[in-house]
Amino acid sequence: MKKVEIVKEKVKIKKEAKMKKPLTLLMLIVPLFILAQTDAGVADEEVVIEGEVVEVEEVLPPNGKVNVIQAKIRTQNQETIQAHLGPKWFLDDEIEIGDKLKLQGAFKENKLQVRVMVRDTNRYNIRNEAGEPLWIRSRLQEKKCIYNPVKEKTMKGKIEELYLTGETHNLEAQVQTGENERVRVQLGPEWFLQNRIRVGDEIEFRGANADVDGGQMLLVREMRNLRNKEELKLRNKQGFPEWAGEGGEQLQKRIQQQKRDGSQAGEMQQKRLNEEPTQGKGR
Repeated sequence: MKKVEIVKEKVKIKKEAKMKKPLTLLMLIVPLFILAQTDAGVADEEVVIEGEVVEVEEVLPPNGKVNVIQAKIRTQNQETIQAHLGPKWFLDDEIEIGDKLKLQGAFKENKLQVRVMVRDTNRYNIRNEAGEPLWIRSRLQEKKCIYNPVKEKTMKGKIEELYLTGETHNLEAQVQTGENERVRVQLGPEWFLQNRIRVGDEIEFRGANADVDGGQMLLVREMRNLRNKEELKLRNKQGFPEWAGEGGEQLQKRIQQQKRDGSQAGEMQQKRLNEEPTQGKGR
């Protein structure tokens, strides 16, 4: 009898050991899963930060197509963070050193991707809840994009919205032309316009309509910005874009070179300013 009892006891111990192994593995896996979920949540978790702008520059984010405003913010706890806002033309006013901002967004690669910005009493929606830029929108399919000079018209209004469209990265705008009248207009590539317009600008423009899914859009041939009195020629009289073809490629290269030259000139000027106090002390 004793031998039988001993054998039963050994079988019981083996069964308990087999049951403990899955439980042990489960106890190890569950905390790791929870930790992974928690870490992922922290990465996407939104924060609200208030502080003062201490540095502003335009940068091209990784995999980005257009420059955006990057601001260094000193928080109320005297910490500094880098915040990515949006393109200069997307905001209706300059971001300047000393501005007090309230920012809401999520950190990505140690930079705050701002979704909502509040300055004074003004609120700016910059990204949607998924973190996608509001300055990029789906391009409407053009049914008939033949420019007809006979149907040209001249209009005047205020830019309410300004955004890029799909992969073309052409700037389009919604312009308020009357109390309850709005028109959607297509301008040109962001690099061609070079921040010469922005939300809130009043413009006079001339162009012709093109049919698109969901309505009509006016292709702008020429415009005048009433804020800076600058006139821009976007298309010729037949509606052919000024930025297209060989001439457009040369223009794009010239603009890029001007940006590089301007950056180098700024660096040289800063270097001279830094050297001036030293030269003064030696006199």
